[in-house]
Formats: sequence, C-alpha cells, structure tokens
Amino acid sequence: EEGVELAMIQGGAVRAGADYPAGPFTMGSLFAEFAFDCTQAILELPGRIISESACNSRNTPKPAPNFLHFDSEVLFGNDGQISHVNQQPFEMNRLYTVAIYQFLVAGGNEIQPLLEYCEANLKVPDEECCPPVKNIVIGDLMTKLWRRVLNYDDLEAGTWFRSEAGMEMVIDRVFREIDTDGSGLLEPDELMAAFGPKLDGEHGSGMLANMIKSLDTNSAVSYTHLTLPTKRIV
Repeated sequence: EEGVELAMIQGGAVRAGADYPAGPFTMGSLFAEFAFDCTQAILELPGRIISESACNSRNTPKPAPNFLHFDSEVLFGNDGQISHVNQQPFEMNRLYTVAIYQFLVAGGNEIQPLLEYCEANLKVPDEECCPPVKNIVIGDLMTKLWRRVLNYDDLEAGTWFRSEAGMEMVIDRVFREIDTDGSGLLEPDELMAAFGPKLDGEHGSGMLANMIKSLDTNSAVSYTHLTLPTKRIV
C-alpha cells in the first residue's frame, strides 16, 4: 500500500539461526527470528546506491551481520549484481521505493554508499513513525490467509473480479453465506464454522483471532472488513 518495490534487511536482524522442517511455521518462530522490532522506513533510493551497497555488504569478512538480504522478487546475476526487480530489468539510474531497516539509514550501522547517500540527500523518518517488521509480516500473512479461505485468488483467475460490480457481487454472496443469523456482522463462531476445515486444526481458533485482528477489529467482521483482503499488499 506504500508502493514499495523492494525490501532490504541485513542478516544480523534475523536472529534465531534455526533450520525448520517442512510444516507449520509458528508465531513463536517468527518472533524468535525477528527478536528486535526492526522498524521499516520507506525511502526512495537510486538503483546504483542499492546495487553498490548490496555488493559492498556481501564482500566483507564472514560472519557479516551487515550482509543485505532482499525480498524474493529481487534477482542477482552471476556477477553478484542485481539483475531484476519484480520481473523487470534493474535500472541503475532509476529511483526505487524501498522498505529498509530504519536503524541502517539513521547511522546505526555503516553500509556504504547507502549511509552516505541518506545523510546527504534524505530526511530519514523517526523510528516511532516506522512499523516493526513483525507487524508487516503478520499483516501480509493474514491477508494471504483471508484470501485463501475466501477463495479470492481462485475468483480473480476468472472473470468476477475484473470489475468493481463483479467483485461486490461475489463478496456480497460470500458474506451472506457466512452470516447465518442474518445480523449483518460475521461473528467468530460463524467464521469458524465457515473456515474451520481450512485452518490448521488445533491452532485454528488462534489463527482466526489473528485474522480478525488484522482487519482492525477485535470481534465481529463487517462487509467493509471483508473487502480489505481484495487489496493485495505490495
């Protein structure tokens, strides 16, 4: 929703050092990996600064806590340079909207030329204005879970979601199917009855509570709430 094109975080921010078997990844594991808030600032950075900083961070003696990691849509070539972002060729002279650990661009760690560029050209937002990375990850996961249980991804593959009227028709139908008491609100017990088989068994009620909370409500879900997962997080 902030128009972020790529995300950057240094290796030292991921703390647990654990290998995970196939299967559920718990909230406890997420909090162990992101032991600190790792508040994320949204900045515009030139491609050249991003690429040179990535290269420099990866050419230091190991272990290298400043080693910059990127989201899965950032690809590197055999030469170690960024080649593509979001399936498009990477441009050195273009400005990219980046989510990055605020600590890095506020002078906490020295990754050059990133820090030098930020000090000379940008006003870095205060830490209090930047959301913690855990909140971002949880919000994204909850949006994807809502989309899965509501079958939104399958619907978008068809024709229904190609117009606003079609989307509203589908959401209205889904809402009425779940709202068995006709109250105009979806209570937790109605949501559990509808989604229980699609949630993770013994953890289903906890997952549903987090799903509801991700819509900025702690109890019943309204029609407006149900439209929020149609908007993908970028």
